[in-house]
Amino acid sequence: SLELILFFISFTIFIPLGLGDAVAIEPIYRYLKITHPDKKLYSILYKNQAEICKYNRNCDGYIIVDKNRDLRPVLREVATKSVIVNCVINGITIVCGKFSFLWHNSVTKYLPTTYFDKQNLLAAMSVVAGLPELDVQPIFWSSDSEDSIHISDKYVVIHCASADKKKNWGAKNYTELANHLISKGYNVVEIGVEQYISCDNEKYQNLTSKLSFQEIYKLIKGASLFIGP
Repeated sequence: SLELILFFISFTIFIPLGLGDAVAIEPIYRYLKITHPDKKLYSILYKNQAEICKYNRNCDGYIIVDKNRDLRPVLREVATKSVIVNCVINGITIVCGKFSFLWHNSVTKYLPTTYFDKQNLLAAMSVVAGLPELDVQPIFWSSDSEDSIHISDKYVVIHCASADKKKNWGAKNYTELANHLISKGYNVVEIGVEQYISCDNEKYQNLTSKLSFQEIYKLIKGASLFIGP
């Protein structure tokens, strides 16, 4: 409520789900800073999400939570000090180590089974959080101090695996695609956690589990094309 917002001096964005979720909701930080410039803005994140978001100039600080511990005590404590901007879609199960709980949110316009069909992820999560249906391209906040990976020729970056297995295309398909791109004169660089492509051509580089998020960003930025699940 408006009275609650006026009482507290800060907002805390809650989005402890996947890496893509943390990237997708970046415009929410900008929206809140523009509409409430007098409020501090924090975020509850997992450690790997914080590695992506730590250079966001619109965020005043982070609460890093352990993936193996129950999040509910943290949320209850934060709620006594800050307005929680809850971006988690109703009906999603949050798993934290041996703890898991079904998330209950009063906003039911979007559900885990329908939000992909109806709108983009940012629009769904902003509506869930009680904000306007934002449809703005996210910004990746980068650091100039990190070294980038230099590849002399034109190249394509491929990320094969999704945490959601039904989105995956398969190692055989990605290997065929890589060989096709190489035959067209491109270098192929595979990123991600797990290697899918099987290729011994010198134009293929396996950089899975070898790069920081900042290095991955700059590698993709310099590519002719990025392919992902």
